[in-house]
Amino acid sequence: MTLQGGVLHLAGIGRRTRANIEREPAVALVWPPLSADEHSLIVDGTAALEGDGLRITPTRAVLHRSAPAPQPAAPGACGSDCIELNLPG
Repeated sequence: MTLQGGVLHLAGIGRRTRANIEREPAVALVWPPLSADEHSLIVDGTAALEGDGLRITPTRAVLHRSAPAPQPAAPGACGSDCIELNLPG
């Protein structure tokens, strides 16, 4: 996977992934933490077929850790330790 100009490019997808993207282009990608003390990276986006791969335009990104937030969460906010990331555009 590469990042170019704020867009993720993923090569070599399978036929089932291709069929899923043709049916529903909304995707969520998760990079798990290396240790329990770190955050996972969750990226929501819109995928489009690109040759034998995908082009994913991120729409939202959050660093998430399943732990109590250090301060009380606002109504409707994540109850864990989350950090909303600002995306370009």
